[in-house]
Amino acid sequence: MERTCPFAPPEELERLRDNAPVAPFQFLDGHVGWIVTSHELIRRIMGDPRFSRGASGNPLTPPEIQAALVAQAIDTDDTFPDDARKRVEDLRAESRLVDLTWDPVVVRALHDSPLRILPFSNMDPPHHTRMRRLLTGFFTVRSVTAHRDRITEIVDECLDEMERRGGPVDIVELFAFPIPFRMSCEMLGVPEEMRPALELLSSDRNRAGATEEDVVNVFLELRELTAKVIELRRTEPGDDLLSRLVQDGEMTEVELVSAAVLLTLAAVLTTSNTLAGSIAALLRDREQWDLLVAGAVGPAAATEELLRYTSAVQAAETRTALEDVELAGVTVKAYERLALSLAVANRDEHVFANGGRLDLTRKATNHVTFGHGVHQCLGQQLVRLEVQIAISRLAERFPTLKLAGDITWPNEEVDIHGPVRVPVSW
Repeated sequence: MERTCPFAPPEELERLRDNAPVAPFQFLDGHVGWIVTSHELIRRIMGDPRFSRGASGNPLTPPEIQAALVAQAIDTDDTFPDDARKRVEDLRAESRLVDLTWDPVVVRALHDSPLRILPFSNMDPPHHTRMRRLLTGFFTVRSVTAHRDRITEIVDECLDEMERRGGPVDIVELFAFPIPFRMSCEMLGVPEEMRPALELLSSDRNRAGATEEDVVNVFLELRELTAKVIELRRTEPGDDLLSRLVQDGEMTEVELVSAAVLLTLAAVLTTSNTLAGSIAALLRDREQWDLLVAGAVGPAAATEELLRYTSAVQAAETRTALEDVELAGVTVKAYERLALSLAVANRDEHVFANGGRLDLTRKATNHVTFGHGVHQCLGQQLVRLEVQIAISRLAERFPTLKLAGDITWPNEEVDIHGPVRVPVSW
């Protein structure tokens, strides 16, 4: 589906939302499931335990990559059920590995016996509940607020560098990416010398056209680097998240590494794309930028509307039905998959009047950018605070900020959406 505007989801999806909110959808691997575009239905699905996150994957991730990661995880997990392991071996022998997350035996096994090497976001309760409980305390409003001063320092250092270089500069390179990356590394306790490698591996996670071997190697290298950070914090503990998790001793080594990989990627990519998209959107609409500069809208309210409008996580949420379920007059059969279009739901006219328009004065707190239910984004308060501080300090320091060229967007649809280059001057 083609976009007519990079800031908006494809028009075809918006038509589906208004006429057929649960519609047939062909995934990249050729299988046909469903796409859901209604705000109300997406919230309902996310709160319904009859829909599993365990084997659902990501509708925008190339199928060979998704299959390679799951198969590699199964190969290294001796607790995975034998019947499901046999199905994976059969599919591999038949050169049909991309079908494994549609196979009922494998789907049920991933729901009942999650692979600890994969992110806990791909687990269902009670396994997901346990992992989330061990991490929630680090991401409460109170815990995140304790980082306000340090986030502000990092933001100001990035602004100082922009001023030192003079415009035009790429605000993604100098501002939107380094803020969450530096903050994430500090919170996790990643030493300076390991950060360049971590940045490189993070950006290579979903490389299009990669072979199964390529993907597994990147995944293993990322885990290996993360394991080194954990071992360092075991011998040289600091005042950081990984040191505290190691000292608590409630996670296995495999779980620690998986959690750290997820937290790094999620924290950096969600925030950086939200920031880049927000700044680009504001500079396209001077009326909204001027509201922010004048202080007519506070950073907290502005951030909620920017989260809704940019919807960095466009369609990365999927679920698999564990039994037959009726949705909006449609019967979703057991083991059929649903893609949840969060970006389209965030413009649902039943919830947001003139949803296609950026309006910082709007009350937008009921967006689904961070999901809903037990799997809603663990780090959402950190994302909010980083964006609030970043946009408010940017408006204070550079009130005359303007676009200095064309915005560059990814050449293809990716799981987390945002511009890759935003040239600005002042």
